Amino acid sequence: DEVKIEYLSPDEVAGSSDLQGNLLRVSSFPDGIAPPWSPFHESYRPENYRTDAEVIGPTGQPALRVETAALEPNKYVAAIITPFFGMGERYYTFSFWAKAENSGHQLNMRMGPPSQQLWHEPYQKVITLGKEWKRFKHTVKIPYSADACFLAQIFNWGSKAVFWVDGVQVEVGEELGEFKRSGRVEAVIQAEAPYGLILAGEQFRLRLTVYDDVVDGMLLKSEIFDVFGKPWNLPDIPLSPGKTFRKNFILPELGQPPLGSYRLEYRVVDKDGQAVSKVGELILHRVRPAKFANEFLIDSPFGTHITSNSEMPAVARKLGFTWARMFGLQWQSVEREKGLWNFDGMDKTIDNIINSKMCILGILEGVPVWARSWIMPNPAPKGYNNWHAKNVPPKNNDDFGEYAKRIAERYKGKIQAFETWNEPFLPGFLNKGFENGKYIHPS
Repeated sequence: DEVKIEYLSPDEVAGSSDLQGNLLRVSSFPDGIAPPWSPFHESYRPENYRTDAEVIGPTGQPALRVETAALEPNKYVAAIITPFFGMGERYYTFSFWAKAENSGHQLNMRMGPPSQQLWHEPYQKVITLGKEWKRFKHTVKIPYSADACFLAQIFNWGSKAVFWVDGVQVEVGEELGEFKRSGRVEAVIQAEAPYGLILAGEQFRLRLTVYDDVVDGMLLKSEIFDVFGKPWNLPDIPLSPGKTFRKNFILPELGQPPLGSYRLEYRVVDKDGQAVSKVGELILHRVRPAKFANEFLIDSPFGTHITSNSEMPAVARKLGFTWARMFGLQWQSVEREKGLWNFDGMDKTIDNIINSKMCILGILEGVPVWARSWIMPNPAPKGYNNWHAKNVPPKNNDDFGEYAKRIAERYKGKIQAFETWNEPFLPGFLNKGFENGKYIHPS
């Protein structure tokens, strides 16, 4: 009864939301990739993303040094992503400074709602880096997002390279404004333990970095919440004045549950108690030790996909997972040319997983160019996903058999089970051609 629908203007929808200045909470990287920034690709290596103390960026802070990693032969990837709050049906301008080890290196700037394919126009823009710092911009009219959350991405999809990034900004409007921090200062807290995961009885060891304009009287105020939203106020941390303030500390136990997930929320205030930074948050986890964590449990059914970098196998095993379903066995990575075999990279990946006491389910797939039953034309037809180019059947099954035989013999006792192909019932994962916008699927 008495129901009515009214249209709201964009300003009415935005209400009291602060859409002024830099919408990104973290705009520089004096302590590596800090939340809410994160890497987000299959070949993530923590050591490839670090603060370079010898390269000071245009904002006066050390720049983030990024080294690309091989996703497949001749295809290297690196990517960082951050969410930000905004309102749809407005123009936003995304900008940052960057330079590369070699001139001519290309990056993709991407911005838009999570529901959109951000690797397509108008959300993506290709830029070319030189050896000197240059500020780049990308302006997009962004449609509405159901939760008012949008993404900004810096994405390398191409050649092997090293590049540096500093001074990232997203602002409302079509014009590139003067670079500004998200507040008078920016603050980040990070966990020493990978992914913020520790075991029962251990303490959370954290790193605090506050940068740009720290003055007398500033304090870090913080509180921690359990999964039900119950808060505990943490002791204030006084900040010493300077360009950058750093402090390592142990999170105090104030009665919060001994196990589970927690959200740490923090901000910097001045001597009058006024906020001078945006609110930051960090997610932490404490779990019981996994049973039989130092044993291979081949009869256990608990497995997961992981990125087989220096951290994640140990984290997955700590959580009780016993199997890793591994895509890192691709044929094209060990026999790029017929008869020329190289297992060096694969050996390191396998050893890293088994050193964490995880069993391996290896996926046999990834046909090298020379062995494919058909080659995708260049440029690719509209609608074809380049990622599926390696998923065509081989011309000669005997070649595939030789690859499978060598893998099985080399990793006998290290790989406990094999699976041939990934999701072969999906046309894109086992395609023998592409016509009229559709994959041709073999029987």
